[in-house]
Amino acid sequence: MFRGGLWFILSLALAVFFAACSSAPRKDAGSAPLTAADSAAIKGALQNSEKPKAATVQNLDVAHESFIRAMEMELRGEKALAEIFWQRAFDADPESRYLSFAVAERVAAHGEDSAALVLAQRANQLKGKINPGQYELLAKLYVKAGIADSARRYFNLALDSSRFIKASRSVPFVGLVLHGYIQFAGTPINMEGDANYAMLKAIENGSSLYFVLSYRNTNILKEDEVLSQYYSVNYNIWKEDVVAYYNELNRALSDVQTNLIIDHKFI
Repeated sequence: MFRGGLWFILSLALAVFFAACSSAPRKDAGSAPLTAADSAAIKGALQNSEKPKAATVQNLDVAHESFIRAMEMELRGEKALAEIFWQRAFDADPESRYLSFAVAERVAAHGEDSAALVLAQRANQLKGKINPGQYELLAKLYVKAGIADSARRYFNLALDSSRFIKASRSVPFVGLVLHGYIQFAGTPINMEGDANYAMLKAIENGSSLYFVLSYRNTNILKEDEVLSQYYSVNYNIWKEDVVAYYNELNRALSDVQTNLIIDHKFI
């Protein structure tokens, strides 16, 4: 049911190409073959067709409206219709990290793991807010693909659930699998929107703490398109909190660091 925007672009390009060929005058069998310049022009056209086009304002409006409709359909239990609107939203804005992962998850739900992994890998390269559920999806898909190193890398990052609307509660899946076997950590505490919540998830999973800090020149980071995401890394601001968080984690987990998690209860 799902398809990427790239396939639509390629299909359209090929349709135009064959239509042009069918309407052109027929050449004799002795016609000259394609020149190197012809081959280069064709190759360039195909490469350009593969490049994602920037979303227009109109496309973003379609994506937003389709996203709202998809959420409404899920609330009503209309799963099939919801999937149609998720796909329409993705087609309108294929550069959205959130929508790309949302479609990848639904493709995986249909058992199409290989296609879902391709979509999730591409989605992980896009800009946008990082959700622990995105890493959890990647980890599970890598496990099914038998790629252990990549699976472990993303399991270490996915301590929380996807928080999708149908998820009422989350369990410490990563901790249940890895705690007692290897050391692991989630996303940087100081990069989380709610550091206290992230701290509680770390305790729940039995994970270590992870911070991204810079001792100097933090103001320069804001001027870079990529590095501007590190907006809360000033060591002088965080040093006391780092010590406090570590002490809190140590009090909670020091006696059970090598133990397996065998049960989980909501209190």
